[in-house]
Amino acid sequence: AGGRSRPSMSASQSRSSTTTRDEKMHGERTLKENILKKNHYLFKWIVVDAGRENEWISADEIVDQHGVREHIVHHYIEGEIRGEKNVLTLPWALLTIVLYALMMLGKEEVNLHNSMANAVEFDIKENANFGFTAPGNMGHKNYEDVNCYADFWSWMNKGFMPLLYKDQVPTSEDSGLDLGPLTPLQKNRYLG
Repeated sequence: AGGRSRPSMSASQSRSSTTTRDEKMHGERTLKENILKKNHYLFKWIVVDAGRENEWISADEIVDQHGVREHIVHHYIEGEIRGEKNVLTLPWALLTIVLYALMMLGKEEVNLHNSMANAVEFDIKENANFGFTAPGNMGHKNYEDVNCYADFWSWMNKGFMPLLYKDQVPTSEDSGLDLGPLTPLQKNRYLG
């Protein structure tokens, strides 16, 4: 009577307002669900309660309750196939390495090079002496005994250079023998 009267609504208007109200309620519920639900940190297709997104989920639980995405299965199978192909190439790679090693040992004569290097090292260590004494002209020091600049130059002038650049055929100390000059082949034996 004294109150205001409500305008009358048609049936279609009533249904649309109900639908709008339901949509608003559904939207609010979805918003609340989104706040309360989160995607798992590792398995992004699994929705879990908020606060449990970092908890471990067993493989059996994933397969039984949530399933695995098709692209993940394909990716896993492709990786397994690639791994199998890589393992199948391993024997050929090892065979190549073994054949290379055998050819190097046969062709390069590594034992000969090693023997020559040891001979040169031995000759320099034992025969490139310095620190000579008067009776017998015997050098008492080798390159390991070089301690200062004077020792280095004494070893270089009296020990190493005469060993490297010889002009006469070597004889024993204080020998009166003169066996003549060295041939070019004998001179170059240390120079390679």
